[in-house]
Amino acid sequence: MTSTDVATLPTAKALGIEDLAKSGLTEKDAKKLSITFLSRDETEKLTDGKYRVAGAKLPYFNAAGTVQTFFRLKFLEVPRLFGKQAKAPRYWQAPGSPPRVYLPPLVDWAAVVKDTKRPIWLTEGEKKAAAACKAGIPCIGLGGVWSWKSTKQVQPLLPDLEAVQWDGRPVTLCFDADADPKPEVQAALEALALTLEQRGATVDMLPLPLLEGTRKTGLDDYLVACGKDALLKLEVGPIATTAKLLRLNEELAIIESMGVVAHLPSGKLYANTMPLSTIIYADRRVTKIDSQGRVMETSAINEWLKWPKRRRHTTIVYEPGRPGVENNALNLWHGSGVIPKKGNVAPFLKLVNHHFQNESDELKNWLLSWLAYPLQYPGTKMYAAVVLFSPDTGTGKTLLGQTMGMLYGHNFGVVTEAQLHSGFNDWLCHKEFILGEEVTGSDRRAEADRLKHLVTGETVDINQKYQVPYKVRNCANFLFTTNHPDAFLLDDHDRRYFVHRVPAGLPEQWFFNTYDPWYRSAEGQAALLYHLLSLDLTGFEPKKRPPITKAHQEMVSLSGGEGDYLARWLKEAPDAVLRMGDTPLERDLYTLTELLAVFDPDNKQRLTRSTMSRALKRAGFLQLEPTKTSTGTHRLWAARNPDKWAKASHAQRVAGYETASMPPAY
Repeated sequence: MTSTDVATLPTAKALGIEDLAKSGLTEKDAKKLSITFLSRDETEKLTDGKYRVAGAKLPYFNAAGTVQTFFRLKFLEVPRLFGKQAKAPRYWQAPGSPPRVYLPPLVDWAAVVKDTKRPIWLTEGEKKAAAACKAGIPCIGLGGVWSWKSTKQVQPLLPDLEAVQWDGRPVTLCFDADADPKPEVQAALEALALTLEQRGATVDMLPLPLLEGTRKTGLDDYLVACGKDALLKLEVGPIATTAKLLRLNEELAIIESMGVVAHLPSGKLYANTMPLSTIIYADRRVTKIDSQGRVMETSAINEWLKWPKRRRHTTIVYEPGRPGVENNALNLWHGSGVIPKKGNVAPFLKLVNHHFQNESDELKNWLLSWLAYPLQYPGTKMYAAVVLFSPDTGTGKTLLGQTMGMLYGHNFGVVTEAQLHSGFNDWLCHKEFILGEEVTGSDRRAEADRLKHLVTGETVDINQKYQVPYKVRNCANFLFTTNHPDAFLLDDHDRRYFVHRVPAGLPEQWFFNTYDPWYRSAEGQAALLYHLLSLDLTGFEPKKRPPITKAHQEMVSLSGGEGDYLARWLKEAPDAVLRMGDTPLERDLYTLTELLAVFDPDNKQRLTRSTMSRALKRAGFLQLEPTKTSTGTHRLWAARNPDKWAKASHAQRVAGYETASMPPAY
């Protein structure tokens, strides 16, 4: 090289200004950043003779804007390779010096680090961070993708970053777009995001698009080419690990009051999360940082449980029609997905008309109102269940429940006789409408009372096998079908059941050709929902006792044991029952012993005192206060005229009892 050639070489400053210009920075910016340009001799001296190239010395600053002793040197020329170096380095810093983060003094970092509402960006490279800060975007520069931590110094986050208040702060990671993305860069991004999220930050990734004709695009490149407005319009998103944890938030939730994890798709609760991590979500893996700062893969469930932003709720509720509930409770109700739309409901009306062809419009309209009310007022607990009875098969009684089930979607359930009397009630979990198919009935009083509580109870304990039990509001309304006339243990005063006998003769061909495709179609379901939502419910009271039908009276007459039968007979025809042989009994008041003698004159001891006493109470008979008579003190029963004797004095009761004696047969 001649002396003339040397004289024409650009100076270090010229090279430096040219390099800064690529990032949208000027000589004036260089002065604000305290950048100095070093000649080859100066660089060689600074690097102890290792590199002889022009360079730019980039001093680092603290949040107050004070220059620190730490700096990095950017080579402005390609240094000559020595020894085993395979790639020419672009930067140099003092050997053994720990990493620092670059805070360009182009924004007020002292204010930014304290104000958690101010977003902070992080990128790799001092010039990129400076270019962003010049554009008004607070951006921290990293000397390398891992230069936010120090393994040697046992610093999971460098002190300058620890000094930033991260809790609640929005953070954007904007690293280079590379035509050949490197796995280690992605690992570093995820590790940094996790570290900041552990401190409460909300971290997003901004993937830069490659500029045309390039294989790598940095933050400064994009700003120079497209400007700040275009940059801020780019779509951000969570990094891979955070995205996976966010997806788990759509499927899992911590229930704080119960100390369990709710699996939302199934509604199951897990006090032990091992089945979640080892079976259900065994394939979900995420990146994590171990105690030595190494990046590794682990179970997504385990990381989600420790994640500060995991979904949390105070308790569980089931509130139809209320997507948002108070006190951060988890509402397990989900809509059916059926959207009402006016259309053809003729098949449904034909089915209902068939069911009530021999009955008055009053009964038919009551049933239609009963079906419509919980749809118009979601979450309403009806105070009566519907029982459709027919000894014949193929009448379509179950079809009505199945049709309604289509409108409720996931909130519809089917229960069998065995499930009704089981200790577990998974079938009731998250349900608004229940179809009880072919109930056969039980004469056991405890089971009948339990069923009555399900029909009208305000709350219900959900008890699933191997799951934590919990209590929610009982929003389930029941439609039962049965072939048995005595399927339910009823009494005269029962307000819980509307019993209807369905006639035989539903045309089979009509069902297969018309009804089945209609009620399974989206159009049919939308039309029926529209029809029921539009039904006029004027005068219908969900808490009012349902109409008493002939079928209801027949079921009452067949309910219970012999004691219930005799008590109902006494209620309906006291003059016919109160006789000893051919002799009528004129008294209104009787001891239990006397009534047993009436019911069992041959003393066959078919009834016990306790059985008969309970039967009389269930039938609604009045038992008076203790009355002192000539034969002793008795709790008398008013077999006739209960209103009269309820108001009678003690003396009147004595007189009424002793007016006439029992016949000699007694």
